[in-house]
Amino acid sequence: MTRQDRPLGTAELDRLERLLISDIFHGEAMPLDMLQGLICAVASAPDLIPPSSWLSVALGDNPAYETAEQASEILDLVMRFYSNTVLELDDGQGVTLYVFPNEEGEDDLATWCEGYLEGVVLSDADWYEHGEQADVEELLFPFMLLSGRMREAAEEAGGEGPSLDEEREMKVQASATLSDAVMAVHSYWIDKRVSHAPIRGNGARVGRNDPCPCGSGKKYKSCHGSSQTN
Repeated sequence: MTRQDRPLGTAELDRLERLLISDIFHGEAMPLDMLQGLICAVASAPDLIPPSSWLSVALGDNPAYETAEQASEILDLVMRFYSNTVLELDDGQGVTLYVFPNEEGEDDLATWCEGYLEGVVLSDADWYEHGEQADVEELLFPFMLLSGRMREAAEEAGGEGPSLDEEREMKVQASATLSDAVMAVHSYWIDKRVSHAPIRGNGARVGRNDPCPCGSGKKYKSCHGSSQTN
């Protein structure tokens, strides 16, 4: 097990949670639950999205790190959180969702799902173009519903949408199966990835013993390149 793969302990997760909401990020960093949602979408996309594409979205553009050591600590915690989440997705047994109570004391799944949808748009490969539109709409429905974007879209389109009671019941069902929905999206794209053999910017293929472009810290042959040997 590499250092990046080593699971974050409770104290480290608490530390990461506090750092993300600290003045270091001027309120621009995603809280822990939103960050996990983003990572799950990034790791389940139809193409490989490197950390360079999502870290600024997760942490903001101008963190005010006090020291190089502090910057290193935060990036290490974030990348380990990323790697741990990717390992859970790839294991196929389900993801432990990090969610926090809202003002009503219920799990704030809206924030988690908002992070997920932020991750969806980071893909260069349009989800709807590289999959069956009906499939993608069905897969993203729970995230659209729980984030509140479904109602916003209906209102903007001038449609009525479901009643508040109907929407509440739908949210209860979607909340109970959100982890399954995350895994369903991940499974859907496994065999539909745009590129199973990532290309470097200079046109050279990634070597089997090179670091995987996804940022997991593993060699390519042990990560996204493993499908090439099956």
